[in-house]
Amino acid sequence: MQQSGPPQQPAAPQQPVPPQRVEPDWAALADRNEADGRRKRRVRIIGGAVAVVLVGGLAAGGVLLFGKKDDPAKPGGGAVASASVSGKPTPGPSNGGPSTPGPSNGGAAAGGQPDDPSKPIWEVATDPAPQDAGALFSALQVTVNGVSWNRTVVALDQPCWDGNSTTGGLGKVLGDQGCQKVLRATYVSGDSAVTVGVAVFDHKIQAETAMKNYAGQLKGLPAPGGPAFCANPGCTGTHSSLGRYAYFTVEGSAKGGNAPDAAATAASAGFAEHVKGQLLQRAKAAGSATAGSQGTPAAAATG
Repeated sequence: MQQSGPPQQPAAPQQPVPPQRVEPDWAALADRNEADGRRKRRVRIIGGAVAVVLVGGLAAGGVLLFGKKDDPAKPGGGAVASASVSGKPTPGPSNGGPSTPGPSNGGAAAGGQPDDPSKPIWEVATDPAPQDAGALFSALQVTVNGVSWNRTVVALDQPCWDGNSTTGGLGKVLGDQGCQKVLRATYVSGDSAVTVGVAVFDHKIQAETAMKNYAGQLKGLPAPGGPAFCANPGCTGTHSSLGRYAYFTVEGSAKGGNAPDAAATAASAGFAEHVKGQLLQRAKAAGSATAGSQGTPAAAATG
């Protein structure tokens, strides 16, 4: 016997379940990218180091193969009775006008590296020692390329622009930059004479600017009672700067006049290097004095 009951309803169709959106793991991706970057940087560093080693090995091999080149002789300085320098021009002066004996670290390179040996004389604050022509040009005899030159006279001229030590507009160039004084000395060999000079400023920027605007020349400094030489333009000369100093040479005949002298001109580069050496000696002394003064309090504290 069949049982009766309510009619069965057809099963309702199932609704499709929308797929769930999965968000990427941004933190993991960032970590992965950073790790990849570190790995690439390590590869670049290792590759660069290998390249440096290879280049260094090739350079060392070249030195061994062709031989070591000696450093050029450096000028001496200090309070000495004589000095010997090389007179090779770098470049040398030419007749009829001044030239620079070579770049100094007070020029474009003077941008200022901490290990620059001239740094103690960049400004007056770190270079307070007195300006003394006799001390700066202390060598009573300078030998250039085997030729001896004897110092005959020294002088300190102040102010710079009064015409005692400069001619042809150089005094104005120096004065415009606040030049304080010019120190000069003359060295003579036979009938040839070379006067060296140093112009003193408060800061190396002033010295560099004056040399960029260079005009005229240093005046020759005759011995007392001697004939004037290179008192007007016409002689050869050099000019450059180092720290807060501009330095010059002018070369002519000890007999007087304003004409070039071959022997003096040939010695000009050597005298320029000698003056540069004296200025570097001053920088060394200034640096030692500064280091000593800075070390004194610490020493006192520990004593």
